Amino acid sequence: VLRARVAREGRWGCIDGGGRVILEPQWDEIAAFVRAGDGRILASARRGDLWGIIDENGAVSVEPCAQRPATVEDGVVRLTVKKEGEDYGQSVYYDANWAVIDWRAAEALRKNRPDPLGQGMETYTSSEGKFGLKDAAGKFVLDPKWEHLAWVGPQVVAVWNENEGGIFDASGAALFRDDGVRRLARFYENTTPRRYQHGLVVIEATPLWGYAKLAAAAP
Repeated sequence: VLRARVAREGRWGCIDGGGRVILEPQWDEIAAFVRAGDGRILASARRGDLWGIIDENGAVSVEPCAQRPATVEDGVVRLTVKKEGEDYGQSVYYDANWAVIDWRAAEALRKNRPDPLGQGMETYTSSEGKFGLKDAAGKFVLDPKWEHLAWVGPQVVAVWNENEGGIFDASGAALFRDDGVRRLARFYENTTPRRYQHGLVVIEATPLWGYAKLAAAAP
């Protein structure tokens, strides 16, 4: 399932991988669609000052109630909700059925839940906080030198640092590398989900950018 955001006349909606409109533009803002660790595809959507959550079909899963977009980690969705009179918002966690759970249950869900797109591949984090990739036998496919890693397809990852980035398959072969004209889009802002679009990647040719589907290995 592929989803991408589109804007028209100041309102946001979404399309599928074939360009068909799934959700007519009606939100003030939609963050990037992400795949939760349990397979759900969702996005944060803003109406006025508050953020809620929509699913892959544009249906509302959580009504706007939060001061910032949701974070998604290993199947757990978290919103920060600030009630009237409070100085700071409270974290609200949701499970796969959109039931509210406490932080202990959320932590239990997060532990050791592999990304479904990994299909036996495992991400590795070094003591310096750099990301790498291991195969099912525990052998490094990508050395842990990357500041960011995101699954973008079955056994396909996007990795990037400030001055280097690319897309690699399960063997470590490059499907795309930054060059002098195009590069993998960098997402650093807190308002942008850490994970890329699943099935689609974003390529920049500054100041322009667009979506690209995965293709054969790069030379």
